[in-house]
Amino acid sequence: MKRVAVKICIVLFYIMNGIPCFSDSGLNVKSIIFLPKEYFVGDTVEARIMLQSEGGGVFAPPSKLQEYGWLVYHEITVKKEKNGTLVTITFTPYAPGTRTLPPIKLGSAILDSVKIHTTSMLETAGTSFRGIKKPLLLPGTRLLLGVVIAVLFIGPVFILWFIGSIKPKLNLAMALRRGRKSQRQLYKVLKDLDEEKERMSSRQFYFELSDAYRKYLWKRTGVDFMTTTSTDFGLNLEKILGPNSIVRSASAMVKFSDSIKFGGVTVNAGRKIHDLSIVRESVHLIEKSFESRKRSIALK
Repeated sequence: MKRVAVKICIVLFYIMNGIPCFSDSGLNVKSIIFLPKEYFVGDTVEARIMLQSEGGGVFAPPSKLQEYGWLVYHEITVKKEKNGTLVTITFTPYAPGTRTLPPIKLGSAILDSVKIHTTSMLETAGTSFRGIKKPLLLPGTRLLLGVVIAVLFIGPVFILWFIGSIKPKLNLAMALRRGRKSQRQLYKVLKDLDEEKERMSSRQFYFELSDAYRKYLWKRTGVDFMTTTSTDFGLNLEKILGPNSIVRSASAMVKFSDSIKFGGVTVNAGRKIHDLSIVRESVHLIEKSFESRKRSIALK
């Protein structure tokens, strides 16, 4: 079979505008279309070339695609149509600028001198290199960063303010809890004495009552009620609660208990119940006074 050399000179402007070219070997190139029309390095391009042979040549796709460093052929197909033969060449260029496709054997013909123009990203007439753009941010990123920065700066201030506002309340709660502990200890002794008042001797009863009462006052007020005399007991208690009937009754009860402990006096259950009641009333008054004082200090 006689080989027909097909030489097709394609100028980029003609290609882009679809102007037909004609070869000198009797082949009529009716049209050439590049998809996409403008392509860049690394793009996959499809060239559709419509041929007509005046000599009745037979066209066939190449049996093997050659490999080149600057260009890769992916597929070459030949299809007979009413208007001629459509040759479709799929390739990827890896070099910018205007270059000539390597020759392609199409059965009885060789297609060569086909020029392609690969556009470069930097190939912009009259435009200087703009440099690398800043990375894009996801929607809401600026707002999120603003919130994070605000929390980092305002958060510690808020925490310090919050701790400062609740610290007096915490101190008050701890102070009240410590006071109630001494109160609970005394009330337990008073409950036991009330249950055992019939079986206990007067001397033993007032020994335990006086000792528990003095110990409570010492822990609660910080004043040494353990070693004070019965006379000083009333004076110290009056300094804490002020002059009132409860203070006078409590002071008289302590003096009376000393006379029982050391004088051998015996009392009945009714007097014991009366003195237990006096201790409870004085404790209630003391706790109320201390809580009121602690609250006023904490709220200042």
